[in-house]
Amino acid sequence: MADEFLTVGEVAAALRVSPKTVLRWARDGQLPAARVSERVTRVRESDLAMFIAKSAGGASDAAVESEAVSA
Repeated sequence: MADEFLTVGEVAAALRVSPKTVLRWARDGQLPAARVSERVTRVRESDLAMFIAKSAGGASDAAVESEAVSA
């Protein structure tokens, strides 16, 4: 099955962030995205899933470090 492409707005809504944040992550290389035209950017569902998994892993690592420091 082919990967679906999501709009910046759809990604922003799923992550509960601003579309500008999604575009910044794409520009900085944190979130893989395809620039379709000057004003159109799309993100593959699989790339979004990997971004979420990577971000969640980083967040849980930070939480573990925070708990270790406070203990």
